[in-house]
Amino acid sequence: MSQRGRWLFFLGILLLTMSIATGFAWLGAWLVLPFAGFEMLVLAGVLYLMDVRARRYELISIHPERVDVLRSDGRAEQVFSFQRYWVKARISPVRPGARERLLIHSHGSGVEVGGFLDDQERRALAAEFTRLLSGPA
Repeated sequence: MSQRGRWLFFLGILLLTMSIATGFAWLGAWLVLPFAGFEMLVLAGVLYLMDVRARRYELISIHPERVDVLRSDGRAEQVFSFQRYWVKARISPVRPGARERLLIHSHGSGVEVGGFLDDQERRALAAEFTRLLSGPA
């Protein structure tokens, strides 16, 4: 669902809920109104968090001379650049029961990528990244 769709959904639920709550308040059950308002406040908060999370992404760009990792947390973007010749992808060793981490690194600096993926998808991404790096520049 798009951001606009989420907020239109919220507006529809808000109008329906507040209409019903106002009807009950008019009949004398006025305590329904603040609870309905609180429910709508919680729903708005959840939809806001969904919007922030929907704007999170990672983009890996492989250029002839460099590799760029663009990362957004929904509010700010960060760019990490590495020289293509020296960059490597590595699955970090983890303790039993912990999730694996995929690191793209070069010369002592690196960045974790694939935090949205499960372990199997992270390993597949590491293999594909390594394959693409070994291809023609």
